[in-house]
Amino acid sequence: MGSIMRSMYIARDTLLNSQLGMEVTSNNIANAENTGYARQRAVFTSNPAYQAFPGWIATGARVTDITQLRDRFLERRVLSATSGSQDFTTRASTLALAEPSLAGAGDYGMAQALGEFWDSWDNLNQNPEGQAERRLVHQAGSNLAATVSDSQQALDQLKTDISGQITDAVDDTVNPLLEQIAGYNREIVKMEGSGHTANTLRDLRYQALTELAGQVPAQFTEQDNGSVTVTVGSTTLVSAFDYAQMSYDEAGGAFSYQDAAGSGGVLGSGTLDDLSGGRVNGLVHALQSTDDYLGRLDDFAGALVDTVNAAHTQGDGTAVPIFALDADGRLQLDTDFDQNYATLIQSQRASAMSELQNTSIAALGDVTFSESLTDLQTQVGADIDAANTQIDFQNALLLDLQARQQDVSGVSIDEEMVNALQFQQIYAAAGKIVQATAEMLDTVIQMV
Repeated sequence: MGSIMRSMYIARDTLLNSQLGMEVTSNNIANAENTGYARQRAVFTSNPAYQAFPGWIATGARVTDITQLRDRFLERRVLSATSGSQDFTTRASTLALAEPSLAGAGDYGMAQALGEFWDSWDNLNQNPEGQAERRLVHQAGSNLAATVSDSQQALDQLKTDISGQITDAVDDTVNPLLEQIAGYNREIVKMEGSGHTANTLRDLRYQALTELAGQVPAQFTEQDNGSVTVTVGSTTLVSAFDYAQMSYDEAGGAFSYQDAAGSGGVLGSGTLDDLSGGRVNGLVHALQSTDDYLGRLDDFAGALVDTVNAAHTQGDGTAVPIFALDADGRLQLDTDFDQNYATLIQSQRASAMSELQNTSIAALGDVTFSESLTDLQTQVGADIDAANTQIDFQNALLLDLQARQQDVSGVSIDEEMVNALQFQQIYAAAGKIVQATAEMLDTVIQMV
């Protein structure tokens, strides 16, 4: 009788195991398009055997765990590639905003305005007393000053905008993610410590880690209790349930971190120097490049003021300023020249003024004004091309790693359908065992 009942219990457990296995398979299929989901597997373990007259008799199986299929090495490499991809994508897209400000082509480009300024002096040299030619010099000078000034202003505004984006990225994205990850750590440790699985929480935590890696070069190390330690460079920003908050000083351009209010106080505070990856690093590099472009354009404006004004002199050698710099260092027409250009233009200097276009300027690295602009415009294009080249490499690497990761953790519909069919057949077989065992019990009862 006992042997018959044990068969019934084994069949019952098999039915329950098959139901649970089908639930896991169904959940996998439901998340087939979720790239942040790691497929799960029910782990079956044999029940303890018992000793009978013929020997040890097995007592079926039970589900002891529902595990996720993960490769920590691949996951860390995906995070690294994500940081690299976001870094150079951000550089290219942000630097592309600087390119129109330094454009050399078209009716309103600086190179065009500079050429028209030199041409106006050529025209005046051919007709020194012509009023139309004098108006043309004034108009060309005014257009050149406005074009350069607009470019200076646009680059300065772009610097302000980039700096604001860095602050927003740190305050609105990085810091909330650090807090979220520490919170997931707490829930995972609590749930798994009580003997339950926390697979969904682990998926959510990895998604948060991926988002964080898109902003800063974050990496993680899993601890024995299931929590992760998150580092950026050599700095720990999440340790178990404790987390720090980053800050960005727009004036000084420096990053720092400090224990979050209410955290455990174990992470301390300090500066963050190693941000070699992520959108924030891309913004920092774009900001530095834009600052360099603006500095070179400021040098161009300063050299133009000094050189043109020094060459535009009266008969006694007294300089008659044409250009000036305003309080912000932006190019403008000299106020007196702007109002009285008709009498202040020194037509006898027209040939010398025109010849400045072929003069190498020491303050610009011994190149002409035109060559200086061309070099600056070329540098912007080269920086964008270099970033785009890195984008192609980083994106190819990321796609390859993500494909490898999906091979391990992603859901295969074909495989899940095979598993579903297998559980269905096992369930049907167990049902037949229950039916056969019930008939055997009926027979035994009728014999009593």
